[in-house]
Amino acid sequence: MEKKERIWRAALEQFYDKGFEAASTNQITKAAGVSKGILFHYYTDKKTLYLSIVDDCMEHYYKKLASQMNNVSNDLFEAIQQLSDLKIQLFREEPIRYGIVAKAFLDSPSALRDELQARQQKWKEMSIPLLVEKVDRKHLRADINMKLAIEFVMTALEAIILKLMSNQADRKQPDIPSLQMEVYIDMLKYGVYNLQEEEKA
Repeated sequence: MEKKERIWRAALEQFYDKGFEAASTNQITKAAGVSKGILFHYYTDKKTLYLSIVDDCMEHYYKKLASQMNNVSNDLFEAIQQLSDLKIQLFREEPIRYGIVAKAFLDSPSALRDELQARQQKWKEMSIPLLVEKVDRKHLRADINMKLAIEFVMTALEAIILKLMSNQADRKQPDIPSLQMEVYIDMLKYGVYNLQEEEKA
Protein backbone atom coordinates (compact mmCIF):
# COMPACT_ATOMS: atom_id res chain seq x y z
CA MET A 1 0.00 0.00 0.00
CA GLU A 2 2.98 2.31 0.56
CA LYS A 3 4.00 1.81 -3.07
CA LYS A 4 0.46 2.41 -4.27
CA GLU A 5 0.32 5.63 -2.24
CA ARG A 6 3.61 6.81 -3.75
CA ILE A 7 2.28 6.07 -7.24
CA TRP A 8 -0.94 7.97 -6.45
CA ARG A 9 0.96 11.04 -5.22
CA ALA A 10 3.35 11.03 -8.18
CA ALA A 11 0.47 10.58 -10.64
CA LEU A 12 -1.52 13.40 -9.03
CA GLU A 13 1.38 15.80 -9.56
CA GLN A 14 2.09 14.56 -13.09
CA PHE A 15 -1.52 14.79 -14.28
CA TYR A 16 -1.90 18.20 -12.64
CA ASP A 17 1.24 19.56 -14.29
CA LYS A 18 0.96 17.89 -17.70
CA GLY A 19 -2.67 16.86 -18.20
CA PHE A 20 -3.74 13.38 -19.24
CA GLU A 21 -2.30 13.28 -22.77
CA ALA A 22 1.14 14.69 -21.95
CA ALA A 23 1.56 12.90 -18.63
CA SER A 24 4.32 10.28 -18.67
CA THR A 25 4.11 6.95 -16.86
CA ASN A 26 7.91 6.92 -16.99
CA GLN A 27 7.99 10.14 -14.96
CA ILE A 28 5.35 8.79 -12.57
CA THR A 29 7.30 5.61 -11.86
CA LYS A 30 10.55 7.57 -11.52
CA ALA A 31 8.99 10.01 -9.01
CA ALA A 32 7.34 7.14 -7.11
CA GLY A 33 10.51 5.06 -7.07
CA VAL A 34 8.81 1.97 -8.53
CA SER A 35 9.01 -0.07 -11.72
CA LYS A 36 6.45 0.07 -14.51
CA GLY A 37 5.51 -3.48 -13.60
CA ILE A 38 4.49 -2.32 -10.12
CA LEU A 39 2.49 0.62 -11.55
CA PHE A 40 0.57 -1.63 -13.93
CA HIS A 41 0.05 -4.19 -11.18
CA TYR A 42 -2.11 -1.63 -9.40
CA TYR A 43 -3.47 0.20 -12.46
CA THR A 44 -4.13 -1.46 -15.83
CA ASP A 45 -3.00 1.51 -17.90
CA LYS A 46 -2.61 5.30 -17.83
CA LYS A 47 -6.33 5.82 -18.44
CA THR A 48 -7.26 3.67 -15.44
CA LEU A 49 -4.75 5.53 -13.29
CA TYR A 50 -6.06 8.93 -14.37
CA LEU A 51 -9.70 8.04 -13.76
CA SER A 52 -8.78 6.63 -10.36
CA ILE A 53 -7.14 9.95 -9.48
CA VAL A 54 -10.23 11.88 -10.62
CA ASP A 55 -12.52 9.54 -8.65
CA ASP A 56 -10.46 9.89 -5.49
CA CYS A 57 -10.41 13.69 -5.78
CA MET A 58 -14.16 13.85 -6.39
CA GLU A 59 -14.92 11.55 -3.45
CA HIS A 60 -12.73 13.67 -1.18
CA TYR A 61 -14.46 16.82 -2.45
CA TYR A 62 -17.94 15.34 -1.91
CA LYS A 63 -17.18 14.18 1.65
CA LYS A 64 -15.87 17.63 2.56
CA LEU A 65 -19.03 19.30 1.27
CA ALA A 66 -21.39 16.73 2.78
CA SER A 67 -19.77 17.16 6.19
CA GLN A 68 -20.75 20.83 6.17
CA MET A 69 -24.43 20.46 5.26
CA ASN A 70 -25.59 20.87 8.86
CA ASN A 71 -24.15 24.39 8.79
CA VAL A 72 -25.84 25.38 5.52
CA SER A 73 -28.91 27.63 5.27
CA ASN A 74 -32.31 26.20 4.33
CA ASP A 75 -32.68 28.96 1.73
CA LEU A 76 -31.61 27.58 -1.65
CA PHE A 77 -29.63 30.61 -2.79
CA GLU A 78 -27.99 31.24 0.57
CA ALA A 79 -27.02 27.56 0.66
CA ILE A 80 -25.53 27.78 -2.84
CA GLN A 81 -23.52 30.85 -1.82
CA GLN A 82 -22.23 29.08 1.29
CA LEU A 83 -21.28 25.96 -0.65
CA SER A 84 -19.59 28.10 -3.33
CA ASP A 85 -17.49 29.78 -0.64
CA LEU A 86 -16.62 26.37 0.81
CA LYS A 87 -15.52 25.06 -2.60
CA ILE A 88 -13.20 28.02 -3.06
CA GLN A 89 -11.82 27.50 0.45
CA LEU A 90 -11.15 23.84 -0.34
CA PHE A 91 -9.45 24.81 -3.61
CA ARG A 92 -7.18 27.23 -1.74
CA GLU A 93 -6.28 24.49 0.75
CA GLU A 94 -5.67 21.73 -1.81
CA PRO A 95 -5.28 23.36 -5.23
CA ILE A 96 -3.74 20.31 -6.91
CA ARG A 97 -6.51 17.92 -5.86
CA TYR A 98 -9.28 20.29 -6.89
CA GLY A 99 -7.42 21.57 -9.93
CA ILE A 100 -7.49 18.01 -11.27
CA VAL A 101 -11.30 17.98 -10.98
CA ALA A 102 -11.68 21.41 -12.60
CA LYS A 103 -9.45 20.49 -15.54
CA ALA A 104 -11.11 17.10 -15.98
CA PHE A 105 -14.58 18.62 -16.32
CA LEU A 106 -13.79 21.83 -18.20
CA ASP A 107 -11.06 20.58 -20.51
CA SER A 108 -11.82 16.87 -20.76
CA PRO A 109 -9.31 14.78 -22.73
CA SER A 110 -11.12 13.62 -25.87
CA ALA A 111 -10.27 9.97 -25.19
CA LEU A 112 -11.98 10.17 -21.79
CA ARG A 113 -14.88 12.53 -22.50
CA ASP A 114 -17.64 9.95 -22.05
CA GLU A 115 -16.20 8.60 -18.81
CA LEU A 116 -15.71 12.10 -17.38
CA GLN A 117 -19.18 13.25 -18.40
CA ALA A 118 -20.62 10.21 -16.65
CA ARG A 119 -18.68 11.13 -13.51
CA GLN A 120 -19.87 14.72 -13.66
CA GLN A 121 -23.47 13.51 -13.91
CA LYS A 122 -22.89 11.17 -10.97
CA TRP A 123 -21.52 14.13 -9.00
CA LYS A 124 -24.76 16.05 -9.63
CA GLU A 125 -26.91 13.07 -8.71
CA MET A 126 -25.02 12.72 -5.42
CA SER A 127 -25.05 16.43 -4.61
CA ILE A 128 -28.65 17.33 -5.38
CA PRO A 129 -30.22 15.15 -2.63
CA LEU A 130 -28.06 16.94 -0.06
CA LEU A 131 -29.82 20.19 -0.91
CA VAL A 132 -33.26 18.66 -1.51
CA GLU A 133 -33.25 17.46 2.09
CA LYS A 134 -32.02 20.81 3.36
CA VAL A 135 -33.92 23.46 1.38
CA ASP A 136 -37.19 24.87 2.72
CA ARG A 137 -39.90 24.35 0.12
CA LYS A 138 -41.73 27.57 1.11
CA HIS A 139 -39.06 29.67 -0.61
CA LEU A 140 -39.92 28.16 -4.02
CA ARG A 141 -42.89 28.67 -6.31
CA ALA A 142 -45.65 26.14 -5.67
CA ASP A 143 -45.51 24.83 -9.25
CA ILE A 144 -41.75 24.28 -9.26
CA ASN A 145 -40.21 20.80 -9.11
CA MET A 146 -37.66 21.17 -6.30
CA LYS A 147 -35.18 18.64 -7.69
CA LEU A 148 -35.20 20.27 -11.14
CA ALA A 149 -34.91 23.75 -9.61
CA ILE A 150 -31.89 22.75 -7.55
CA GLU A 151 -30.28 21.00 -10.53
CA PHE A 152 -30.81 24.09 -12.69
CA VAL A 153 -29.33 26.49 -10.12
CA MET A 154 -26.43 24.20 -9.28
CA THR A 155 -25.55 23.59 -12.94
CA ALA A 156 -25.48 27.31 -13.69
CA LEU A 157 -23.41 28.32 -10.68
CA GLU A 158 -21.14 25.27 -10.76
CA ALA A 159 -20.08 26.24 -14.28
CA ILE A 160 -18.94 29.65 -12.96
CA ILE A 161 -17.00 28.07 -10.09
CA LEU A 162 -15.31 25.47 -12.30
CA LYS A 163 -14.29 28.16 -14.80
CA LEU A 164 -12.71 30.21 -12.03
CA MET A 165 -10.93 27.16 -10.65
CA SER A 166 -9.72 26.14 -14.11
CA ASN A 167 -8.27 29.62 -14.72
CA GLN A 168 -6.21 29.21 -11.55
CA ALA A 169 -5.55 25.47 -11.86
CA ASP A 170 -2.03 25.87 -13.27
CA ARG A 171 -0.95 27.70 -10.13
CA LYS A 172 -0.01 25.66 -7.08
CA GLN A 173 -0.58 28.71 -4.91
CA PRO A 174 -3.79 30.10 -6.44
CA ASP A 175 -4.92 33.61 -5.64
CA ILE A 176 -8.70 33.25 -5.68
CA PRO A 177 -10.94 35.95 -4.26
CA SER A 178 -14.19 35.09 -2.51
CA LEU A 179 -16.84 34.47 -5.11
CA GLN A 180 -19.23 37.36 -5.50
CA MET A 181 -22.22 35.27 -6.52
CA GLU A 182 -24.88 37.86 -5.71
CA VAL A 183 -25.20 39.14 -9.28
CA TYR A 184 -25.64 35.62 -10.67
CA ILE A 185 -28.01 34.62 -7.89
CA ASP A 186 -30.07 37.76 -8.51
CA MET A 187 -30.43 36.86 -12.19
CA LEU A 188 -31.46 33.31 -11.33
CA LYS A 189 -33.95 34.51 -8.73
CA TYR A 190 -35.59 37.25 -10.75
CA GLY A 191 -34.64 36.54 -14.36
CA VAL A 192 -32.96 38.79 -16.93
CA TYR A 193 -36.01 39.91 -18.91
CA ASN A 194 -37.88 43.15 -18.20
CA LEU A 195 -41.42 41.77 -18.26
CA GLN A 196 -42.97 45.20 -17.55
CA GLU A 197 -41.43 46.59 -20.72
CA GLU A 198 -42.67 43.55 -22.64
CA GLU A 199 -46.21 44.16 -21.38
CA LYS A 200 -46.04 47.81 -22.47
CA ALA A 201 -44.94 46.76 -25.94
